Amino acid sequence: MLRTLCRTMLAAWLGLLPLYANAQTLSGGETLREPLGVRQTGMGEAFTALSGDVQSLHYNPAGLADLAAPEIDTLYAADLFSAQTAHVIFGTPVAWIGSGSLALDCYALLGPAIEINNLDGTSESLISQRDLVVSAGYGQPITPGLSVGAAAKFFHSTLVEEYSATAVGGDVGMLYQGLGLPGISLGAALQNLGTPIKYLEQSDPMPTLFRVGFGYATPKNSTHGLRVGLDLLFPNDQDAQTHLGMEYGWQERFFLRGGYKLGSALESFTVGAGLLLNGLSVNYSFAKMAVGPDVQRFGLGYRFGTGSQSQQQ
Repeated sequence: MLRTLCRTMLAAWLGLLPLYANAQTLSGGETLREPLGVRQTGMGEAFTALSGDVQSLHYNPAGLADLAAPEIDTLYAADLFSAQTAHVIFGTPVAWIGSGSLALDCYALLGPAIEINNLDGTSESLISQRDLVVSAGYGQPITPGLSVGAAAKFFHSTLVEEYSATAVGGDVGMLYQGLGLPGISLGAALQNLGTPIKYLEQSDPMPTLFRVGFGYATPKNSTHGLRVGLDLLFPNDQDAQTHLGMEYGWQERFFLRGGYKLGSALESFTVGAGLLLNGLSVNYSFAKMAVGPDVQRFGLGYRFGTGSQSQQQ
């Protein structure tokens, strides 16, 4: 009985950690907000209007429509609460469906162990949190310059190895490139529409987010490439945020990235770098945190059948 009570109190405390970080937070499933894609995190996550990258699944599934070849990407990070996160995603054009591309993704979070000292003198070590998110998305061109996309996701979480919650949700997005100006694009996506997330008797909605983005990219195969993103984020439970990001590429091989987040309670500026040779990519990003230790993310990826990184015109 005492053990159950301790676990219940600990689970409730863990569930309230996001509330402590931001008093406005009313949603559950904070893992669904986790920044993914080392390239994208280095650019301040300003990727709603950019395309041609398998990680578009997490920012605007319409961007998958421009995926030029099969691609796999990974991420490893330790976040501000000392949780370990691992992520793998695979995407590929699927001519047997249409002219679009499909992406499949798996993301796992393992929280730190917590030592529990019982009143009877015994102790035990519990994993504070285990989360798993599995998602799939598809992007399809509709007319020249216009693409749409959708994604479905499954979320499962366990607190202190006893209390679980499960939810399903989805994203929709659109991307328009051209606008009469080469390299200019506009994008919009609505994310995390789904069922409530319920631990014990506490039920919270998914962290729904509406994102609008502006993008610019120099033509592919330029010796000096530049990509710029500006995103406006409107969460259902926090103040609006503005994300700015930029990527400079030399011969589509070596990349430097930077970003800044306005209105974020956790992160401020980000930087990153990448190397792409013969389809193999190595990426790194650093995020300066307002609360807790800074976050470093590392990623490896491979693009089959091409040695250059496809991106919108």
